[in-house]
Amino acid sequence: MQTTLPIITFIVVSALGICVSLFYEAKRKRRWIAERLHVSGRNGRKPDSATLFRRLLLALGSRTAPSNERELSQIRKELSYAGYRHASAPHFYFGVRTFLSLSLAILSILSLAFFGSIDLCNLLLTVFSAAIGYYLPQIILKSKIKARNKKIFRELPDTLDLLVICTEAGLGFEMALFRVSKELKDVAPVLSREFAQYFFETRGGVARNEALANLKNRNDSAGLESVIDVVIQSMRFGTDVAEALRVHSEAMRTERQQIAEEKGAKIAVKLTLPLVLLVLPALLIIILGPAVLKIVAHFSG
Repeated sequence: MQTTLPIITFIVVSALGICVSLFYEAKRKRRWIAERLHVSGRNGRKPDSATLFRRLLLALGSRTAPSNERELSQIRKELSYAGYRHASAPHFYFGVRTFLSLSLAILSILSLAFFGSIDLCNLLLTVFSAAIGYYLPQIILKSKIKARNKKIFRELPDTLDLLVICTEAGLGFEMALFRVSKELKDVAPVLSREFAQYFFETRGGVARNEALANLKNRNDSAGLESVIDVVIQSMRFGTDVAEALRVHSEAMRTERQQIAEEKGAKIAVKLTLPLVLLVLPALLIIILGPAVLKIVAHFSG
């Protein structure tokens, strides 16, 4: 124990020193850039602790992010599916993963040094803690993507109904999307932001098909992709977009109803295991308990 404590202290101090050096190196680069561009700080105020912590995570992420552009683009696409579209989102993501991994590893080592013994099993537990800290943000990101896709699936039918009403009232497709994004800001926030982004892209000079393709690529929702495909086909063949959207909205409502019926049919199967493990033993004790006690008393007498 006495021989391993200096080694553990050296590891902890080295890790903290690396984090601090990365933070001050990034701070020095930003200060140099600000001096070259003659840009002062925000109203002359010093950054708060949250800003400093965010800069530390960005500095860690810039060092630990993969250099392969294909892997980085895949992470950027997954972050876009979850709603994180900032340019520094991949670096912030890898910074969070690295910080959690190092923090859990350091806490595990310190707890073992002061409250337990250092052996191979405990060191494996430290490695396991570091792995949990590294892969936990990835699990959270996957869950956020699924939750966002569920929100889009719930918001689509009502959004399509309002879009049909706007197009039938005489608005163009882009203006109808912009009106829907304004009206459904509180009811359907995810689709409201996506449609507003599409409207600004088309107003900025992006072609309609390219803006629709960007809308499809920004999200991982099968329902939204099918809606975009319906719109593209209607515009390509010159059919009525409002009628196509109305038919597709009815199909999506039917799909939602079928999914609800499927979940309702699965309830009986899912309740079988709790009934067998929890309800049935208690029921047997209540019914057969007195008879068993009488039989035991009879044979013992």
